[in-house]
Amino acid sequence: MGSLRVFLLRAALGLLRRVERHPQRARAVAIGTLALALVLGRGCVPAPLTLATYNLRHFGAEPKDQGKLRASVGGLGADLVAVQEVRDPAALDRLASELSGLRRAYQAVSSGCGGRRGMHVGFLYDTRRMKLLQTREFRELLPEEGGCSEGDRPGLLGVFEADGQPLHALVVHLKAGGSDGDFRERKAQYERLQRLLGLLRAEGARRVVLLGDLNTTGFLGNERRERELVEALARGGGLEVATTPLRCTEYYRKDERTMEPSLLDHALVSEGALEPGSVEVHSHCRELACAPRAPGAMPPSYAGVSDHCPVTLRLLR
Repeated sequence: MGSLRVFLLRAALGLLRRVERHPQRARAVAIGTLALALVLGRGCVPAPLTLATYNLRHFGAEPKDQGKLRASVGGLGADLVAVQEVRDPAALDRLASELSGLRRAYQAVSSGCGGRRGMHVGFLYDTRRMKLLQTREFRELLPEEGGCSEGDRPGLLGVFEADGQPLHALVVHLKAGGSDGDFRERKAQYERLQRLLGLLRAEGARRVVLLGDLNTTGFLGNERRERELVEALARGGGLEVATTPLRCTEYYRKDERTMEPSLLDHALVSEGALEPGSVEVHSHCRELACAPRAPGAMPPSYAGVSDHCPVTLRLLR
């Protein structure tokens, strides 16, 4: 790669000298070739890897505005999208096909289990940028065999190769709700996730991301110390909570007059792997700047696609 850069630089300098000696005859050709050389030179360094997480809200089981859905997912420019609430894995395959074209060639992979409510998790990944090496499913987030149709939602591990490096991506969807019982269930799930991250470390995984809807109803205000639990989960796995700076990733109906923002969706990334300042929230969360809203004044993406908003981030090489 370094020798190619040197060759391009020498070619560019030679072209500049040629332009000086033959300003009329060679200027157009030389400048055009120089521009191509510079573009090729920039292309020697792959762009940062863009990841996303998106809860698609009963995807495949409720009507969607398909145009808005494709625009929302396709507009992320993501190489890998972790998805939750997939009720019909075949619908995710169709979405991957619909999103593919000149710039992207997406494929989908989903968990076999969906838990007691039939909500699968999965990935959309661009095969032009990433190669799927293997998947592993953790029923009820347990390293050993767990439940399926009667148990908690699973975690799905995808081991990818991107830019010649492995990436271990784990997508999850934890217990929803803000009651004491809901929190106790999530706390048990955090403990299972800690075991999974320990398993990955023991197996030698070096670049790890945990993506998904953690349903952290207590994150913003640290109710029941939930933010501290997520931060402890990250530290124990050698990760950092990339989504801490965000103000919201979802809206829920607080009462008759108010749609309230919350921060439920997260990305935990290996320490030192996150491109600083790259974490962003999209869709109606960005449009509303995470401010409360009247129920009748929500943007179309809320009703037409999902109550959740996609989150993107970039990884350093």
